[in-house]
Amino acid sequence: AMARVSEDSLLFVINQPSFSDLLRRYPDLSNQVVQAMAQHRDELAKRQREMRALNLVDSSEDDANPVIWARKRIRRMFDL
Repeated sequence: AMARVSEDSLLFVINQPSFSDLLRRYPDLSNQVVQAMAQHRDELAKRQREMRALNLVDSSEDDANPVIWARKRIRRMFDL
């Protein structure tokens, strides 16, 4: 993964099982993550196009709205 920041930042890393557990314990957290991502809709749409080009997006999960697509993807990735 790669990240760009506009100011000094502190990065925390969490593994998938721990993140899944957090999302299950705090269901509103996934909505907050998606809302934060929605503020960067263009970047989200770009990532969606890149994943399509790499055949990483199944047609059943392909959604024209990148925010809805991200919400569905998070739920599926973390078994929510």
